Amino acid sequence: MGHGAGRGGLPVALAAMRILGPGRPVGEARTVGEQVRGAVEAVRHPIILTVVVAGFLLFVVIFGVFLTALPVHLENEFGLGPGARGLVLSSPAIGSTVAAWNSARVRARVPIRLVLAGSSVLIAIAAFGVAVAPAIGVVLVVSVIYGLGDGTAIPALQDVATSAAPASQRASVMAAWVSAVRLGQAVGPIGAAALFGATSTTLTMIVGAAIFAVVAVVFVLSPLDDERLAAAQAGR
Repeated sequence: MGHGAGRGGLPVALAAMRILGPGRPVGEARTVGEQVRGAVEAVRHPIILTVVVAGFLLFVVIFGVFLTALPVHLENEFGLGPGARGLVLSSPAIGSTVAAWNSARVRARVPIRLVLAGSSVLIAIAAFGVAVAPAIGVVLVVSVIYGLGDGTAIPALQDVATSAAPASQRASVMAAWVSAVRLGQAVGPIGAAALFGATSTTLTMIVGAAIFAVVAVVFVLSPLDDERLAAAQAGR
């Protein structure tokens, strides 16, 4: 996958060079220390802190519950072999594709707080649905629901991180966001494996659902709203 991604990025890089030209933005030079201090200050902002923590938890659940525990759950509870498990694990792509096609339309009509809270509820429903599913058909349905939530939440979180960050600190804030999600990728599988090793995959799914139920409540109560994002953009 890495080689394919590299080849895919080359045309984009060439197009960017042609469109943007060789010039560099004119601005105040800043040392690495100043950039780090600025990034730390920006991440302390309640909106940015919310999306960074939410990004971490999202990837903990994605990589822990849906990519680590779910294959084991499918084998233990439904007796599925590798091929069938692979088909189930690919089904969220249906929901993610639908979410991608409609993300701009949804974002234009629905406040960002509700977009993020709603996508978190979908992920929570999916994780809990897998835990209590009586048949593999139910697992397939809730996996598509998970794809809808996942495909909505990630672009929305990235959009908020870039929108709320000052222009001079945007790259540093995105680096902090990416670092948080990479940490989630590392912590999720370890935590999930430890949990279902000591208990069961069913309980692991329920814990994942509980995490995102809490995240949905946090979004509802958080300072995330379109007016504050617009004010942050205007204040640059």
